[in-house]
Amino acid sequence: MGHKTTTIQAVVKSFIMQLLLFAIVGLAYATQQVKNATEGPTPPWANETKYGLYQDAWKSLNQSNTTLYWLVKATFNNDNASWGENFRCLSVQETNHSQATNSVVSVFKFQNDTSEGSALYTVEEKVQAIFQYNYTKTRNAIQYTLEDNRTLIDTLIFSDEICDIFSVPYMNNGSGCELWVRDEYVDKVPSCCLFIYDFFCTNVTSYELYQNKNCTKENRTSLASNKEGIPRLTGD
Repeated sequence: MGHKTTTIQAVVKSFIMQLLLFAIVGLAYATQQVKNATEGPTPPWANETKYGLYQDAWKSLNQSNTTLYWLVKATFNNDNASWGENFRCLSVQETNHSQATNSVVSVFKFQNDTSEGSALYTVEEKVQAIFQYNYTKTRNAIQYTLEDNRTLIDTLIFSDEICDIFSVPYMNNGSGCELWVRDEYVDKVPSCCLFIYDFFCTNVTSYELYQNKNCTKENRTSLASNKEGIPRLTGD
């Protein structure tokens, strides 16, 4: 375990150092336009040659259905049609894996302002690993398909065996971010994960969405749904 942890830390340190150097010498890339105009300006971390190794969305999704991640921090806490107002204690597990389409069904469990006591809501959403920002080898983003066939895309800033940091461009006027942490590490989030989140998710309010004393272990139980799934829509 010690050797594995050291290896992960070394990889993360390398990623951070590359990002810092790139930010210093190449910040102008943040305003470079991509071929797909709907993606907007290219952020400094969206560079497949330099950072694609740390942005594998399919690897992030393609995990056992017993693997649990928590949304520890985000720049928003309202999601109008899916997670509700003031959502918290939000976890996710992946089911129905399809190698052919690089897709899964994500099972989210959470509480919000309408929760009674420690009761949890459950929402299931189909998501797919896709290419974004002209990446061609690494599927670096996940796409949600809604009931009305609209899609929402979150792009990976960084991913390893412990945490995922996503850019959520349809929140906070393009500045939305999420920090997801694997269950085994959620009570002591590695500083490297927090650093990357804080470094890139700036100029907006950040919400602490996981607190050990308030988030129960019920999220770790079966994947049986206790609420009809609703497609994820944008919040304010």
